[in-house]
This record gives sequence, C-alpha cells and structure tokens, in this order.
Amino acid sequence: QFLLRRMLEFCFLEVAAWALPFEPSEQATSDLEILPEEFREVAFVLRAKHGAHISPRPLLLYLREMCDQLFDP
Repeated sequence: QFLLRRMLEFCFLEVAAWALPFEPSEQATSDLEILPEEFREVAFVLRAKHGAHISPRPLLLYLREMCDQLFDP
C-alpha cells in the first residue's frame, strides 16, 4: 500500500501541475524523491514535460497498469 500511495501522490501532483497555471518562479512538477527508488526512473521518463507541452498521460497509463497488476493479478 505504501508504494501505491506514493505513486498516486506523485501522479496526481504531476496532473495538478500540468492542469493549473503556475508562475515561472514556482516549482512546476512534483519531486521524484517522494517515490521509492524502483519507480523514479520510470516516473522521470513518463512525467509531464512542460517545456515540450507533453502531458502526464503516459504516467497515468503506467499508474493504471500498476493498479491492474495489484488488484487483478
């Protein structure tokens, strides 16, 4: 449950950062440090890329796959 909770927290912070406008001086993304080590590389690759106008959709698809594996093995 801890792993899922951390991944959910990270994903929804990423979605909120993507959906809401922010000031250039503010941090636009969530911190990878909240994730367990084994998820950081995947999250970094799949997270939103604000400068390239890429949404966090790939990260949400990964989260869905992760939940599917947990709840319907």
